[in-house]
Amino acid sequence: MEAACTGGASGVAAGRSVWSEAVTLDLEARRAFLQGEASGRLRRLRDLCDERARPFFDRLQPPDLPAEWHARF
Repeated sequence: MEAACTGGASGVAAGRSVWSEAVTLDLEARRAFLQGEASGRLRRLRDLCDERARPFFDRLQPPDLPAEWHARF
């Protein structure tokens, strides 16, 4: 993720890499894992994105469209 953000990524889509271990745990262990390790992983990803990611629109400006552009679809 660090390399991706340094290379211009705008953020991250996180899923099983954050919480996958939780599915095999009993209820109390799952709760502790999600509140501890998984939560920490998300915080680290958030901090990395805050520090290194760049807003998408800094590189690509959207076209100038009328307010109701979507109505024709």
